[in-house]
Amino acid sequence: MNTLKSRISIIFILLTSFVMSSFPQLSTYTKTYTVQDGLAQNTVNGILKGDEGLVWMISKDGLSLFDGYEFRNFKASSEKLKRSVSNQFLSLKKDACGCLWILNDIGQVLRFNPKNEQFELFPSAEENRGAFYFATSSWVQISPNEFWLLGASSTGAIRLITDENCNVVMRRFCEETPAHSGCNVRAVVADHSDRRWILTDRGVWFINAQDSVMNEYNINAARTNSVFSMIETPNELVFACANGLYHKYDKTHRRFENACLDTDNDLVKVRMVDASSCQFVSSSGESFIVSLLNGNVIKKEMGDGFKNDGVVEFQDTMGVSWIAGQSPGVKKVVSFNESFRLTLCDSQKKCRASDDITAMVEDRERNLWVASKDGTLRIYDSEGKFSGYLHPKGVIQNEYVKFGMVSAMSQNHDGDILLAENNSVIQLKKSKDGIYSLIHCKPESEEFAPLTYQISDILEDSKGNVWLATCGGGLHLMIKSENGYRFIHKGNLFKDNFPPTVEQSHSLMEDHQGNIWLGSSEGLTIFSSTFDTPETVRFLFYNTENTNLTNSCIYDIFQDQKDNVWLASYGGGLFKLNGEFVFFQTPDFISFNRENSLFPTDLLLDVTEDAYGNLWVLTEESIVRFSPTTNIVESFGQFRGFYSDVFAGRMFVRKYSGELAAATNSGFYTFSPSDISATEYCPNVVFTRFLLFNKEQNIHGEDALFKNSIYNLKEVTLEHNQSVFSVGFSALDYRFPERIQYAYKLEPFETEWNYVGSQRLATYTNLPQGEYRFMVKSTNSEGIWNNNVKELKIVVKPSFWQTGWAYCLYVLLVAVVVGVFIYLYNLRTKIKMEQEVSDSKLHFFTDISHELRTPLTLISAPLENVLENGSLQEEDRAQLEVVRTNANRMLRMMNQILDFRKMQSNKMRLKIQKTKLGAFVSSCSSNFLRMAEDRHIQFSIKDRTEGVEFWIDRDKVDTLMFNLLSNAFKFTSEGKKIQVEVKVDNGNGVVIVSDEGCGMPKDKLSLIFERYTTLQNYSLTKQSGTGIGLSLVKEIVDLHKAAIFVDSEEGVGSVFTITFLGGKDHFDERAEVAEEELPSEESVESTFATTEQQSILIVEDNDQMREFLKNILKKRFVVLEAPNGKIGYETAVKELPNFILTDVMMPEVDGIEMTRSLRAEERTSHIPIILLTAKTDVQSKIECMRIGANDYITKPFSMDYLEARINNILEERQNWQKKYKEELLKNAKFANSGETGAGEGSENVSPMQAADDELMRKFVNIIEANLSNMDFTVEDAQDALKVSRWHLLSKVKSLVGLTPNEFIRDTRLTHAAKLIDGGELNMTQVAFAIGISDSRYFSRCFKQKYGVTPTEYKNRIK
Repeated sequence: MNTLKSRISIIFILLTSFVMSSFPQLSTYTKTYTVQDGLAQNTVNGILKGDEGLVWMISKDGLSLFDGYEFRNFKASSEKLKRSVSNQFLSLKKDACGCLWILNDIGQVLRFNPKNEQFELFPSAEENRGAFYFATSSWVQISPNEFWLLGASSTGAIRLITDENCNVVMRRFCEETPAHSGCNVRAVVADHSDRRWILTDRGVWFINAQDSVMNEYNINAARTNSVFSMIETPNELVFACANGLYHKYDKTHRRFENACLDTDNDLVKVRMVDASSCQFVSSSGESFIVSLLNGNVIKKEMGDGFKNDGVVEFQDTMGVSWIAGQSPGVKKVVSFNESFRLTLCDSQKKCRASDDITAMVEDRERNLWVASKDGTLRIYDSEGKFSGYLHPKGVIQNEYVKFGMVSAMSQNHDGDILLAENNSVIQLKKSKDGIYSLIHCKPESEEFAPLTYQISDILEDSKGNVWLATCGGGLHLMIKSENGYRFIHKGNLFKDNFPPTVEQSHSLMEDHQGNIWLGSSEGLTIFSSTFDTPETVRFLFYNTENTNLTNSCIYDIFQDQKDNVWLASYGGGLFKLNGEFVFFQTPDFISFNRENSLFPTDLLLDVTEDAYGNLWVLTEESIVRFSPTTNIVESFGQFRGFYSDVFAGRMFVRKYSGELAAATNSGFYTFSPSDISATEYCPNVVFTRFLLFNKEQNIHGEDALFKNSIYNLKEVTLEHNQSVFSVGFSALDYRFPERIQYAYKLEPFETEWNYVGSQRLATYTNLPQGEYRFMVKSTNSEGIWNNNVKELKIVVKPSFWQTGWAYCLYVLLVAVVVGVFIYLYNLRTKIKMEQEVSDSKLHFFTDISHELRTPLTLISAPLENVLENGSLQEEDRAQLEVVRTNANRMLRMMNQILDFRKMQSNKMRLKIQKTKLGAFVSSCSSNFLRMAEDRHIQFSIKDRTEGVEFWIDRDKVDTLMFNLLSNAFKFTSEGKKIQVEVKVDNGNGVVIVSDEGCGMPKDKLSLIFERYTTLQNYSLTKQSGTGIGLSLVKEIVDLHKAAIFVDSEEGVGSVFTITFLGGKDHFDERAEVAEEELPSEESVESTFATTEQQSILIVEDNDQMREFLKNILKKRFVVLEAPNGKIGYETAVKELPNFILTDVMMPEVDGIEMTRSLRAEERTSHIPIILLTAKTDVQSKIECMRIGANDYITKPFSMDYLEARINNILEERQNWQKKYKEELLKNAKFANSGETGAGEGSENVSPMQAADDELMRKFVNIIEANLSNMDFTVEDAQDALKVSRWHLLSKVKSLVGLTPNEFIRDTRLTHAAKLIDGGELNMTQVAFAIGISDSRYFSRCFKQKYGVTPTEYKNRIK
């Protein structure tokens, strides 16, 4: 205890020693932990360190575990121990197994196993017979494996021995034999012979360590047999007994010797004082120091010296002391290395300890000059003793005096001190009497005055030039002149060559090659110290944009003994120049920073070198030693005894003695680099937490993830769905745990270490199944990385689908799948062959349908022409009507085949129109009246819709009705009935087709709408069907979003019911609204009545069709012919017809390709084109319209419709030409208006091509420019436009309906009308202004255009 008290006294002295002007660093650091930090209770009664290095503490509220960062608390549970247990713990011990033994306030002894975090009671509730309680503090630990529990109230003792399996063997003494029963055991002591001496109120017994038999020693005490204490000397055993007696046992002769002291009180304690004396203490506090040689009392006094002051102390191997009992909580006291010496201001003077040091330099006399922010300039001698303050008059005095705000200091080659005060420079010259003369370096003129910025560094180079780095003004060169000094900077002679962005300069350095390096916040500037004039200095600027520097803020530059240049940056760490610097070559740098070299920070202030080649780097909070050869970083901060946490910028001074001085915000440190050694302590790393889905896991509970404590965890097994987990860890260096750095990785998931600073939790998500090794390592408190890797095996179990059983199932499943696949492949091949046969048939019929459309057109078109225009006999007309009916039937059959083809390729589309459903169905059905009459079938049509309209595709519904009625007539015999009924039900249109035919079996009804399904056996005609009719019906119904139902009974008949929905909102994207285009007879007549003879080109590979079209159209057109698209294109380009009529499917070049080529050709892009085709699908029509066709007419077609479409297109084009021409002639400034001049036109007419529009703009510009030129001709225009006369003629004629000469004349006359409107010119002047020299010709042309002469036009205006 005296040792403890002396240590506390030393701590107190150190804490009060700040008044010293120069003293060693603090030797201790103290931190107190209380309940606010997680401690269970503030009264701590015991402290020790466990096997893993964890600190255990007991208090009046349980057991606490501390890992340097956090506390974990444990309490004994009365429920689990089956006995009422107190958690007020008083004493703590540890056995060889690492278990903790705890004695509480009611005499209970508990063992806590850190591995399973369980408490045990000794003896347990079952083993405890009778009232066996233990006196407080009455237990003895003989060895790590052996405890003795001393009972109270004469209950004897219990011996507890822990075996190698951590099982406890318990033996009770003094209660097992009547002779010993009821004795009170006072103490148990082990001697050097490994015997256990049991001291009782009935004498002394002993047992051997390996024996359990008690051997009684009769001490033959006349006055008492009660023994309290025992000590052992080399030759004797000394026993302290009752009533002032003590006994000595001679181990050599094996005999007792009795003695008595001058007291009747019990001697309760005995201890050795030295080799020849011992001390006895009585129950009343008397102390007797007795000679063991002769038994004489050497000294007697009151006061036992054994008094327990309640202080608990524990010290670990790193010199960290844990102290409890003096104040609430527990104190941690850390002892430091005393290598760093702090020099502060004298506390008796006016200097404030918080003032920053602003500049430091050592002169040749080894005096250290220190300038501080309060304006003082202090000088210390070579031994570090304070010499005094520099007076502004140059005198050094002891009295406090301010000199001025000095921001930088340097010593020149003559030994003079250069001081920077604000933005001026002062030179200090020392005289022989020790007084310094102050020479103020004043500028010779205002032009060469320094900029008003603080000077941060001063450098005199090898040529004698003085350079100044300023905070805001960049670089200054100070040159002595006859009238003072010239300060050269970017405001005068450096304005054209100094980097304009460099302003915040920090440091200057001249390398061994004579290059000067300037570090600034903007980057690095390098230039040669050799130059002719300041204007010729070549500055080279480097930063992160033109080098591999990762930070541009350079605070300090240093060149070491090996000529390596080092840059200390504020934010990027340390940089080393790779190789030598060569002018005009981009320098390369090697980076040493927090990430790759384990620097504590990247915010560096200064760098220097010691005599051993190590670099010392100054940061804001620490001093770092860096070995360039090994790249080892050692950091020294507060944990190494620094009184100040904040170092001043760029104030690292290497003294002539080899010591280093570092400035702080309150003084400066000096130290010898050779005395600084990093502690190589390697802390143990333990796992402290395991979280699953961010939930803490522990060893308690049935579903616990692991059964042992997290601190002893070696392996964790996770299910495949436990995909998010975190592992916590701690390095057990209790000095400054907050400064410990960590790194971890998970192999083989990761190959590189994750350096995470002070973070102590690693999280992983979605790991695949497999075995992993989680590894973590750390530094110690001094930042030194250690080989202390801790590993945790993590096993992620596979899901069932990744197990061996699953793979067996996979193999079986694959076998089944392969078998099924082979079966299905064979089946599919068979079906595919049948489908191919069916498709080939359908494709054949489709091609035949396309081929038949042309001859069918040659039948139907002339037939229509004869029936409509020819005068025929009634018999002839009737026969031709039969021909027309069968031609239409053939067309319907071909359309049905084509529709079915579309249905197979999912390309069928609807073109819906608003239609009176009843009337339309009745019309479709009426075509079967003649058949019903011929076959004597009662056929009735009933329209009950009252004219209600529905949206339907008329062609598709016509096909639907045709197929239903065809089937009805096919299966209905003579004399039976067939009925069509149309009605409205709840707003929906219902069509019912019923017959009294043979009917169908019920099991066949679900098949009748499938493709290729035929019921030939039930047909009365025995004709083979295609099996596509009803399938087509179903597809049409589905496209209409309608519904169809069928009911049939054999021998009775069948009923088909189709329900059409009202409105059109139910249709999808496969339906479009159709607009009816009906030919206008009046339009046809008026058009041909007023249209002059025009040309039309017919391109058709079928000679008969081409001849038929020619005969029909030659009455109104000059007809040109071409047998294919290639010849058609050539003819169109050569002849430029007014219209082109072409087939689509032709040899060599088809109609689509020809149309695309004609639209791409500038000369033919305006010609209207109609395509004739046998293709009826919507996609083909869309393709034709997309390439620029004006219309698309399917075969067979009506000649009346074809002629009407040709006339409508031509009429629309003529109207467009008229509007286009009027727009051009109405506004002579057309070229500048930005308008296209296109008329509104029909939507079926293509808009003016961009090329045509541009041509007309240029033509109008040329005419305007030559209005008054009488010699201007069409040839001049075509030369200016760079086109042929024929090309110009065709374009102008097609676009405005006039020849180029006519258009020029109309343009001139339009301009003439405007001049007449102005009223400023007479008619002759107007004629000349528009380029006409003959007034009569002008008058005649004007009257032809406007209907009046120019004079009449002018008078009409008036």
